[in-house]
Amino acid sequence: MKSFNELHSLCTTITNNTESANTTLMKELINDTQRQIMASFNIFDLEKTGTATTVVNQQFYNTGVDFDRMISVILAVGTTTYSLVEVSSQLEWDMLNEASFTSDVPQFYFILADQVGIYPTPSSSSNTITFTFKKRIKDMTEDDFTTGTVASITNGATTMVGNAPSWVTAQAGRFIRITSDGDWYEIASVTNSTTLELTKNYEGTTLAAATEAYIIGDMPVIPENHHQMLAWRPVANYFRQNGDLQRASVFEQMYQDGLVQMRRDHGNKTTDPNVDGTAGSFMRNPNLFLTQ
Repeated sequence: MKSFNELHSLCTTITNNTESANTTLMKELINDTQRQIMASFNIFDLEKTGTATTVVNQQFYNTGVDFDRMISVILAVGTTTYSLVEVSSQLEWDMLNEASFTSDVPQFYFILADQVGIYPTPSSSSNTITFTFKKRIKDMTEDDFTTGTVASITNGATTMVGNAPSWVTAQAGRFIRITSDGDWYEIASVTNSTTLELTKNYEGTTLAAATEAYIIGDMPVIPENHHQMLAWRPVANYFRQNGDLQRASVFEQMYQDGLVQMRRDHGNKTTDPNVDGTAGSFMRNPNLFLTQ
């Protein structure tokens, strides 16, 4: 994995330009490049599930501050779960709602800004709406953080304690790597200035009364094997703007080759060759179906 700090440092090294204006430009172009990639790829790591609870006669519900695009909506009423169908146009939604109608047998949903509407309007409270969506990505902004050391963490645990690290809640969602261990772990939450929680169990050697160096990095959301792509496009733009078309072409080709490989590696959720990511793409046994 390459942190935001490592990526913009790589850019300034390759361009041999460490001026602050160039560093600022590289940071901006790195984020722009990631957004361009995310716009054309269905990155499954960005899928997120959220919930809301129905309220009598309330039709619209908040989806969350990081909502980007809806994938699916289901609504559980008692022991029955309903999978809702999307209404894609405002006109169709308005036509459905010409007459006021409430029911606990939902059929459709409609996205309006960052809210999801349910039709018919729920007629009772306390039922759970579950929506799966693609979350919106944030720009990377922070350089690597290395203050203090790691004091303790147990193999298989998620709680990490530091020696005067001055951790802050804003570091939740970033990744931490203990230098002697080498693996990156996502930070789930920061309890206080000396204690944080990981999203996954720590798999390294148990540490106790230690003084281990570490790095907290602001990480890209694209798959880690392709992080370097976020440097190739900014560098190509830099050389193009400075008239070095040969080197611009080299780094642009590296970027394009990376896109091709990334599509091969991450076009599907699994490596199963029988799944192409489209509805109905699974293999069917013709002997299980009636024919005339």
